[in-house]
Amino acid sequence: SSGINAEYGTFHQEYMAVPPVTRTYATACVLTTIAVQLDILSPFQLYFNQSLIWRKYQLWRLLTNFTFFGTIGFNFIFNMIFTYRQLRGTTHTMNRALLWKYLGTFTRLF
Repeated sequence: SSGINAEYGTFHQEYMAVPPVTRTYATACVLTTIAVQLDILSPFQLYFNQSLIWRKYQLWRLLTNFTFFGTIGFNFIFNMIFTYRQLRGTTHTMNRALLWKYLGTFTRLF
């Protein structure tokens, strides 16, 4: 029992050591993927669709299309690793240039 608590404590410490932006985004990606894997959500509820966003007010689609990388598997793991490494490296020195980069990417969807 104490081994499990120690492992959880180590995981929790490592998880909390991740910068907040990276931690939040990575958690959202994992939770979204698990919800799809368990059939709680459908990928069709997540994809970016302008008419559904603006006509049906399904505003979550503005964010959820960035949090779903496909079903759990080899591709998902690699996408998470690359995303984590990129964000972890940049959120330590989060600056306005990076913020403008992400906002520019987001606005190009329209």
